[in-house]
Amino acid sequence: AKSTIAAIVHRDFANDTADKIQQSNIEAFFTTDSIAERPETKFEKLQELSIAEDIARVLKEIPEGG
Repeated sequence: AKSTIAAIVHRDFANDTADKIQQSNIEAFFTTDSIAERPETKFEKLQELSIAEDIARVLKEIPEGG
């Protein structure tokens, strides 16, 4: 591969995962904001995408009582 990117839905890393990803050949690492960010899991290659609007839209579509 000429380049590698990775994506996950829930960022819930073990203690040294952020360092391992940052030091890897992965160019960019995408995740959502479905789990609150902890300072120790932030790293340069990490790009967080917000899903708040999507969740709000789906919740509004749920029928009352339903």
